[in-house]
Amino acid sequence: SSANIALDNHPDFKATLKEVTGYPSNDKALLDLASGRLDAVLVDVCVFGYYNEQQPGVYRSLEGDLGTEEFGIAFHKDADAFREEIQKALDKVIADGKATEISMKVFNRDVIAH
Repeated sequence: SSANIALDNHPDFKATLKEVTGYPSNDKALLDLASGRLDAVLVDVCVFGYYNEQQPGVYRSLEGDLGTEEFGIAFHKDADAFREEIQKALDKVIADGKATEISMKVFNRDVIAH
């Protein structure tokens, strides 16, 4: 997972952790965190933002990060016209600031790469 990669890229930080346990999904890890079975969970900011929005006051985060991550959108190989429409729409909402506005509302931070 991207969390494992982030930890592996920061061996000094990883060495300070008492135990690292993998989970099959973020939701199971966050449920265990909320119930007190875990002390901390490493997830990407989008996942954290979603869960934090759904359950205000249950989680809190640290400032900073362990790296950046890029996301992409996959299209069927024959969907060139559709891909171009989506790209134009994304370009527009990024250029006019709407993407950042949505990001701030959903994740409480700007996750849009500029």
